[in-house]
Amino acid sequence: AASADEYSRLVTTPLQASHYSLSNCLSHALYAPLFLAGPTIPFNAYVSQCLSPTRKSTRELVAYALRTLLAIVYLDVGTSLVHPFALGRSGLLSSSLDPALSGGAVWFTLCFMWLKFLILWRFARAWCLIDGIDVTENMPRVWNDNYSISGFWKGWHSSFNKWLIRYIYVPLGGSSNRALAVWPVFLFVAVWHDVEAKLLAWGLLNALFFVLEHWGKALWRSTSLSEGANAPIVESLAGASYIFVLMAVNSIGYSVGLSGVGELLDRMMTREALYFMVGSVWAFFCGVRLMFEVRNIERTWEGVGRGQAKLT
Repeated sequence: AASADEYSRLVTTPLQASHYSLSNCLSHALYAPLFLAGPTIPFNAYVSQCLSPTRKSTRELVAYALRTLLAIVYLDVGTSLVHPFALGRSGLLSSSLDPALSGGAVWFTLCFMWLKFLILWRFARAWCLIDGIDVTENMPRVWNDNYSISGFWKGWHSSFNKWLIRYIYVPLGGSSNRALAVWPVFLFVAVWHDVEAKLLAWGLLNALFFVLEHWGKALWRSTSLSEGANAPIVESLAGASYIFVLMAVNSIGYSVGLSGVGELLDRMMTREALYFMVGSVWAFFCGVRLMFEVRNIERTWEGVGRGQAKLT
């Protein structure tokens, strides 16, 4: 893929006035792989690459196609063995299954949603790469490797996230007005998906927990405890709690809906559910600790790539 700096240059560098034409506008709007399934690419970057295509080697294209094919096989096998979407539609998820099975079904629902969109977007991106149009990879990180709402959305629909930041978030004030700017952004995303009550609730809840996450991080970093020996433990517990938030919010939008929330909460107020929650917190806590180590390794390799660090 093009480097972040190169892609940013393509997006921000103005074209010659003659390139801002109706034909180019229609080409950008109706370009088949992006029109059908995304990813999102700004006009400047698209036209720049039409004029000077970004070519990949045959080896890179074949490797990318094989990765996409492997994901298709995995999704086909997985949905043949596990049926979380059917459970969510039937109402059993919030009324009949025990807490462990309900939690497992929610987790599988989100896994298969991630995999479904991964296939759609990778197929579309592979098509673009063959044409010489390099677009942002939408799923740079598996959804299970996230412990915050901000990190999750940066790594879910990455190209759309960049578009939202450039054309909605920054004009509304950006990071200097984060607590207010995120609300119209998430509402726009909810309506962009569909005009449904459960999706509007999903958008508002995402905005709410995004703001709470930002405030919580700022408060934590302002204390001396954030530099203490136990800071990783506290941060891992916070990350584990936000995994529950991610699962709950996305389940409202794409699984049980608003109608199933009450029943699901009632059933979570049992001894069996308490045992399940304690076990889940422990599992998520261990997972977040591992994610922290993965991030440290990634930062080390990024530093090595820029000549700022050495491996010993």
